[in-house]
Amino acid sequence: MLSKRKKILTIISICVLFILAGSLGIYFWLNAQVNNLVDRESYRQWVEQINAGESLPERFIEIYGMVTGFNENSTTKRAIFNFNYIFRGKIKECPCHSLVGFMIPHSSFSGDWRLFGSIQTMIAMRLDRDVSPRRCLDFLLLYKWDFWHSVIGIRNASRFYFEKELEELTDDQMFKLALKAVHPGRYNIKRFPDRVERRIEETRANK
Repeated sequence: MLSKRKKILTIISICVLFILAGSLGIYFWLNAQVNNLVDRESYRQWVEQINAGESLPERFIEIYGMVTGFNENSTTKRAIFNFNYIFRGKIKECPCHSLVGFMIPHSSFSGDWRLFGSIQTMIAMRLDRDVSPRRCLDFLLLYKWDFWHSVIGIRNASRFYFEKELEELTDDQMFKLALKAVHPGRYNIKRFPDRVERRIEETRANK
């Protein structure tokens, strides 16, 4: 009986070792793919660029958090263990992950797009570590996000939609831009004002 138990434990140990070895192999292979796509110097420049950028107003961050659930713990690593990623392959509320999609031109990747998703996730985890989710969010919304009508960046969006600087907006106006940063089409301020107002009321009622 003891001998049989030992054999089972040996088989289990071997299987675990194979799984660990396979996982490490995949990890190092993905790291190599990341380095082929974004070399160390390019990545270093990304980090410097993100850290040197402006910061969003604190009040906007509070409102954006109310709308999306964003906080300082909204990392890629945390996102990949949630329901949406495990069962749908969709990362949500992770600004570093979204930012990578803007920083790497689609034309620079010629492989399988399913592989690109894994590479994007690994780069995003590096950014979480080296700059923080908050800095990714600042850079994403201030310089990269498309608010439609050829309006790039939230400062330009503030001027376009409200003819004000971002810091001058009321809470309602900040709510509208936060929603537009979530889904520019669904929460189109000009086309669907009633839908936007309803969502703002729902968000405030749930806080």
